[in-house]
Amino acid sequence: VLVRDNEHVLVEYRASVDRGDVAELYREGLLYERVNKVKPRLLIVGPAIRRRALELARELSVEVRGF
Repeated sequence: VLVRDNEHVLVEYRASVDRGDVAELYREGLLYERVNKVKPRLLIVGPAIRRRALELARELSVEVRGF
């Protein structure tokens, strides 16, 4: 969790990002919002990102960074 200037960001680093990783981060974001009453920005970082993971991330508004 990164909190800066009242912006909450949940960041996950993975060696390889697949659909399950994106879905898991999304669920963690929902839990974080329910507990802390703040909607976090979701960010997943990894050098290898599968195409289906990118598609799901777009649907769920999860930001993806990688090579």
